[in-house]
Amino acid sequence: MRRLAIVPLVFALALGFAAPALATTLLELDVPEMAQRSELVFVGRVVGQSSRLDRDAEGIRVLTDTAFAVDRVLKGEKIRDFTLTQIGGTAGEGTERRTQVVHAQAAFQVGESVVLFLERTTTGRLVPTGMEQGKYTLSPGEPPLAVRQSYKPRAAKVREARVKTFAGAPLDGDRLTLPQLEALIRGERPVPAPVRVLRTPQVSLPKPEVRR
Repeated sequence: MRRLAIVPLVFALALGFAAPALATTLLELDVPEMAQRSELVFVGRVVGQSSRLDRDAEGIRVLTDTAFAVDRVLKGEKIRDFTLTQIGGTAGEGTERRTQVVHAQAAFQVGESVVLFLERTTTGRLVPTGMEQGKYTLSPGEPPLAVRQSYKPRAAKVREARVKTFAGAPLDGDRLTLPQLEALIRGERPVPAPVRVLRTPQVSLPKPEVRR
C-alpha cells in the first residue's frame, strides 16, 4: 500500500480548509493512477476567478473560486460548467486585506484551456487530484499539447514503482499531446506523437574542385 508523506496540515489545508503549513511532500502520480483516483476529468476553459474572505471559528482565511466552462467530460458526470473552490489568494481591504499561499496547489489564469483531474475528499469536496499534478494546460496547435507544471519549489515529489505501465507510453508524463493524454485516461496505449517539422534546414554543399 502506498503512503503519501505530507507535512501536517498542508493536506488538510488543501482538502478541508485548515491552517497553513510550510512544506509538502507529494507522491508522484502518473496519468493512469490519476484517472483511477479521479471522480471527474474534463477539458475546459477558465472563464472567471475571484477571491474572498471566509470567517469561521478557526479565524479568517482566503478562498478563491475558479469558474470553468466545460468543453468535454473525459470521466464522470456530464456537466457544462464547474466552480472549484481552493484556499489561498488575496482578498479584503485595508487592515482586513490578507494573502494566503498553498504550495503545490494548482493555480489557474482566466482564459487558459486545461484538462483537470478532480478527486473527492472525505469532506465531500472535489479538488485537483494530486494537487498541482491534476492540472494540464493546453497549448494551441494540432494536436494540442498538454503540459503540467508540477515541480514548484518547496514541494518535493516521491516516485514509487509502478504497478502497471503501458508499452510505448510517453516517458514524460508532464508533456503529452491531448490524444495521448485522453488515451491514458481511457486505459489505452497512447499513439506516438506526430513529428513536427519546424523548419527545413538549408544545406550548402561545397562546389567540387575542378583541376585542369
